[in-house]
Amino acid sequence: MPAAHRAPDAGARPDGWGALAPVYRWQEPLQRRSVTTLLRVLAPLPGERVLDVGAGTGLVCRSVPDEVRAVAAVEPSAGMLAAADLAGRAAVRADAVRLPVADGSVDVVVASWLLHVLDAGDRAAAVAEAARVLRPGGRLGVVVPAVPRTTGQRLVRGAARRLADRRGLGAFRVPVDLPGLLTDAGLQVRHHARTGRGYLADVVVCTRAPGPRRPPAVAVSPVSPVGPAAPAPVGRA
Repeated sequence: MPAAHRAPDAGARPDGWGALAPVYRWQEPLQRRSVTTLLRVLAPLPGERVLDVGAGTGLVCRSVPDEVRAVAAVEPSAGMLAAADLAGRAAVRADAVRLPVADGSVDVVVASWLLHVLDAGDRAAAVAEAARVLRPGGRLGVVVPAVPRTTGQRLVRGAARRLADRRGLGAFRVPVDLPGLLTDAGLQVRHHARTGRGYLADVVVCTRAPGPRRPPAVAVSPVSPVGPAAPAPVGRA
């Protein structure tokens, strides 16, 4: 895993996130249920390498079990990294669309509460980058906002979107293109769940196809959780 450094073009997440960083952790309790669900399904093992892309203030890094030691945070915002509590994990200031990590060198990639703030082009590139750095059979875990179903949820989502627009926090839209992006990147959906406590979220776990052929399209729908894959030798960036 890479040591802490600044990668070129480390700015996919809009600059407004740095100014928001000092208060961002206040809303982590609203993200906790979705992150806990995601990590329970991903089930990273001791000896596996985990990459937390768009780490923010470090909720995922702090939630990964301590015995999983090879965890690195990727975050483009200097302000977010300065405010982050990463539980001693390595940190890389880098861009989700240009990860400073070798091909096939990671067992688990996490993109929690990230893809919805990227525009369509960067979202596609970020998913492709996650697939690139995963070893064959490796797992990608994603948390994104779900489509609101009630009037109250729509009002809350609208207020959040207006705040994002004012502060330059990115697209802040439900990424309805996600199933197609996962398929195009050669990723197979193994688990999909919706969490309603805290932020309304979709939790999706995929595996990278074991060979060069891309899998057929798989609809994002509730299926049995994917089990942890056995560790495999991987190269270093």
